[in-house]
Amino acid sequence: MILRCYKTLADNSQNLVSLIISDIAIDDEEVAAQALKCLGFIIYHPSLVSTIPVLQAVVHALDNPTGSLSTTYEAMQAVMKLAAQLSERMRESSHIWAPPICRRLLSTDKRERDMSERCLLKIRPTIIPPPPSLSKALAEAMKLTLLTVMKDLLNQGLKIQTLQAWGWFICLQGSHAMKYRHLTNDMLKIPEKTFSDHNPQVQIASLVAWEGLVDAFIDPALSNF
Repeated sequence: MILRCYKTLADNSQNLVSLIISDIAIDDEEVAAQALKCLGFIIYHPSLVSTIPVLQAVVHALDNPTGSLSTTYEAMQAVMKLAAQLSERMRESSHIWAPPICRRLLSTDKRERDMSERCLLKIRPTIIPPPPSLSKALAEAMKLTLLTVMKDLLNQGLKIQTLQAWGWFICLQGSHAMKYRHLTNDMLKIPEKTFSDHNPQVQIASLVAWEGLVDAFIDPALSNF
């Protein structure tokens, strides 16, 4: 009986998800968040995940044009579920959905930063070491806006938060960072400023971020020894 229900749901999933996606696109925080929850329930079952175009809905929610924290939260929950169910497929498409999550590491809202970091920690095995497409997408985003935002955050005195974000961005550049030398050199100016800070916590955060840089340049094959 249960299997029959799942089959019925799978057979009709295209229609169901079309309705859910349309609700996610509505500029109403409560409706969008509830629609994402519904999508999350569907994602839990592997036989349904492969039949539905969920990525489109999740990316729209991550872009979050309404700026709703609850929508962002539900979208990241969906990403974590998808990464657990379809790790390889999510890795291949990470250049699409990961940049919006990384962008929120530079938010002035602590809740949004924490939410993004928890999500990245959960899905870390899926995106690190990063595929070239993800590194390229993040490098382009850094050149366009994110590095400027990072520097602004540093100038506002949010040094530890900036270094935490910097560590993630450099990890997600990985060994491909050498292809973007000018960008990498510009990024290195941030820890150069913070290493000499008188605050011990900032110094520790600088060291942790620097470890991320070292790890990024180590060949993944060598880390198995």
